[in-house]
Amino acid sequence: MLPSVPTPAAKDPMAVVNVTAALDVEGNVPLESVQLDGLVILKIIKHCREFFPTAVTGQLLGLDMSGVLEVTNCFPLPSSKSDDENEIVDGARYQVEMMRCLRDVNVDHNTVGWYQSTYLGSFVTNKFIETQFSYQQTLNNKSVVIVHDVSRSTHGNLSLRAFRFTQAFMEAQKEGKFITESLLKHKLTFSHIFEELPITIKNSHLVTALLHSLNDTDPTPTKDLIKETVEGPLSPNFDTLELSLDPYIEKNLEFLLDTVEENAQEQSNFAFWQRSVAREQSKIQSYLQKRKQENLARQASGLDPLPEEDISKIFKLPNEPSRLDSLLLTSQISNYCKQLNQYAGPTLGKLFVVGELHNPNIKIQYQPKLNNARCIAKSLESKFEDSEVSSINRGLCVLVGIGVDDTTADLEYIVKKILNVRVFEDETGSKMWSRSVMSAGLEILCVSQFTLYGSTVKNKPDFRQAMKAETSKEMYIAFLKKMRENYVEEKVKDGVFGAMMIVNIANEGPVTLELDSKK
Repeated sequence: MLPSVPTPAAKDPMAVVNVTAALDVEGNVPLESVQLDGLVILKIIKHCREFFPTAVTGQLLGLDMSGVLEVTNCFPLPSSKSDDENEIVDGARYQVEMMRCLRDVNVDHNTVGWYQSTYLGSFVTNKFIETQFSYQQTLNNKSVVIVHDVSRSTHGNLSLRAFRFTQAFMEAQKEGKFITESLLKHKLTFSHIFEELPITIKNSHLVTALLHSLNDTDPTPTKDLIKETVEGPLSPNFDTLELSLDPYIEKNLEFLLDTVEENAQEQSNFAFWQRSVAREQSKIQSYLQKRKQENLARQASGLDPLPEEDISKIFKLPNEPSRLDSLLLTSQISNYCKQLNQYAGPTLGKLFVVGELHNPNIKIQYQPKLNNARCIAKSLESKFEDSEVSSINRGLCVLVGIGVDDTTADLEYIVKKILNVRVFEDETGSKMWSRSVMSAGLEILCVSQFTLYGSTVKNKPDFRQAMKAETSKEMYIAFLKKMRENYVEEKVKDGVFGAMMIVNIANEGPVTLELDSKK
């Protein structure tokens, strides 16, 4: 349920006492910031997470001093699933009873605002507007609403934001007319609905000392953990390095698209009203023109002109629809876009950083523009005798790495790409990147190289992402067969699979490109 604001007209005398107390302690300095006690934040987080993803609300208690709204206590409000009048009355009584109990134990009981949980920043609703307007009007603009986004906080950044309405929106809300004339009068746009106040967190000295003591855990090895040390409760949490933001962004995009569609519907309704007004005004002009012609004809006949009639009684222009929903939807769209802008950058950065570590695909590295290349294999019988097994003149030297999950489809893609990628100059030599190895009729030397999948996260290279020799040999043979089927067989040469080879490459440029079958 949404919190109800005690008013001076309430029947319960306790309501009058609480509002009067809140108003008496407030100064004339406008609010500039919000200060939350650490215990208040823990209470808000606990309440919101227990009922996530259902939205919950609660009351904020405290005092404003010299432009700083100090929130020292809070309590949750019972949730309700309907707008039944009895439940609303029970909720108001619950608030009054809670504040009476807090006063009895000498705890701050002055109402300074309320808090609400939200899912992916979806909090700009009509109920939200009505509740905050009631608080801010009753407490003389010395009230804020704290919005806690649980889903956003799970990614490592606590999301707590303090809002209040701008003076322009308060005046427009009091008039209750969000039409074009009112918006122009108050210079009101979607960005002038809310005013966000900075939040500071305050802890007592005892709590601060406790936090420091928790982080000073003795790192002495225990009996069961010989080589590992004990980490303190406040040690860095590396879970935020996980790539878990994709669902968050995907859901944000879904909400954004839904809100854009709703806003488009609102714009369509407004355009329909404009067309209706234009039709009625056209009818009025036609009627006036016809009446004018009739009067001229009567005057020419010596008759008295027809009496003037009240046009507003004959033609009724449709009332302009409220633009409030359009303003709220536009504000919500802006909020979604800011969230996407904040999280898209870090997410893409993580994807690019770890992409190579989690990408076991076929990799082809080749040096196009070779004058010559020779492949020498060391003899398996003697360490001292070397023999040349393959050599080409000008063409491509292709270093082939095969990953653990590569398939025949990857082979077909790579073969097609190698033979058709344009890396050589034209016949005259004046225009670069004009011909492929196949169109130029050049040779290709293929060399198997599993080290392309080597990971150097540690000092010792790790080749677990490369396919095992037994299965990769069959894949490599299929690769050579496919190359020769799609090109001239005599121009596709290779080394000795699995042998220790020395590859002499004369690279022009030098030019080295990387092909990945899954990119």
